[in-house]
Amino acid sequence: MRCGRADRTPSGASARSISGPRGKYPNTRARLPSWRSVSIIDTASRSWSTKPVPRRQNRSAWAAFPQRRAGRDSGARGARLRAGCGGLQRRWTARDAAQDGESRGVVVRRRKMNIWYLVCRTDSLTYTIAKALSIGGHDVSVWVVNPNLDHGLSEGIHTCLRETPRVRIVARDEAALPPALDRLIIQVFPRPQEALVHVGILARRARRITLISAGDRSRSWRNAMKQQWLEVRSLGIHASRVDRVLYKDGYYSCDLLGTFKARHPVGFDAHSQFVHNHELFRAMYARDWNPDVRRPIRANFLGSRDPAIRRRILDSVRPSFQPASESSQSRASNKPMRWHEYSDAAPIGLDPREFIRVLSDSDFTLCPRGYSLVTHRPIEAMLRGSIPVLSENELDLYGVELKDGLNCLSVHDERWREAVERLARAEESEIMRMRMKIDSMFDEFLDYPAMAKRIRGRVGVES
Repeated sequence: MRCGRADRTPSGASARSISGPRGKYPNTRARLPSWRSVSIIDTASRSWSTKPVPRRQNRSAWAAFPQRRAGRDSGARGARLRAGCGGLQRRWTARDAAQDGESRGVVVRRRKMNIWYLVCRTDSLTYTIAKALSIGGHDVSVWVVNPNLDHGLSEGIHTCLRETPRVRIVARDEAALPPALDRLIIQVFPRPQEALVHVGILARRARRITLISAGDRSRSWRNAMKQQWLEVRSLGIHASRVDRVLYKDGYYSCDLLGTFKARHPVGFDAHSQFVHNHELFRAMYARDWNPDVRRPIRANFLGSRDPAIRRRILDSVRPSFQPASESSQSRASNKPMRWHEYSDAAPIGLDPREFIRVLSDSDFTLCPRGYSLVTHRPIEAMLRGSIPVLSENELDLYGVELKDGLNCLSVHDERWREAVERLARAEESEIMRMRMKIDSMFDEFLDYPAMAKRIRGRVGVES
């Protein structure tokens, strides 16, 4: 015996006339009581039974077939669009054979979005995301919780944001807020407690929310979970509008937000001075280097010795390349090593054009972590054809598919001296092979329009 629905005939069985309480109904089912039932099928005789069997309602039926409910959301003509930003930004191509030739194959873009960005204070990540959204044609309003906090550190970023088209820094005036926001981006760090003060004011107006969590791998797992719980509690009922979570410094494989939200690393680009200044932008992003040409410098380090964790890394590496003198050149293999080190108290860096030239002349660029796990240096190095050297637990932070020995050198267990000895022994053919791989990545990952589009996709503005 097996069970089947009363309104269907099993394959291979002929429909029979069934007698019911009101007479004979040929080729139809009997009129049974109004409550839901199934019929018992006698598999031996292939005959129907009118014995009613109660069937319990499935309380989880609404969640059992999510793909069936989303079936119409195909993006084609006549299909229902997704709610929120996914529907606004989706493209469709007319493929109806009955259409005329002029309209066939036309790509239709959805309208630009009104995006609000909540930060405690602006920093380089704020500019990275706002700039990527701006060149995508979206209006970005930056709501700064405390504009006077660390103003000396944020002044340059403030200037860049004000000069970026379609980006504005707004006054904290609740009365001036629009009734609805297409998307709200909440950047929790670098001051998590202060950044969450004004969450409720903006979240109640947002259709969709992107949360840039401070509960990332820059903290211990326990502290990261505490921070994520604080963020969820601050959002309250508005947490249901969060459709994606981003992390600047990566995420743990198991965390609180990952149990019910999509997670992505934000990714990073070159320093704001190389993106904002048109002349420096052209110099940094120019594809004017040849991967087959031998370079005069084996490796370089260009940057600050701060914070303390970077200072410890540099102290372990410096003896391998540098004599007792403070800076300048030393020998690694048969090529010189360029070393320019300064402190945050006296930030005397290279001229930007000299900085680009050194990267263009170097086989490798040391990229130790700073105040965050993610830095601008790996992207800047690859833009100039230099192979980045960075910690193995940071390869997934940039969203450009870094792999050890393929397009970078990774440092295992923070053994930087061994990594430096490895690059000193590298053959010229191996270096050119990795450099050619970096060159092949340019159009998809490194070119700024492509990189900005990928950032917009992670934020949730474009698919």
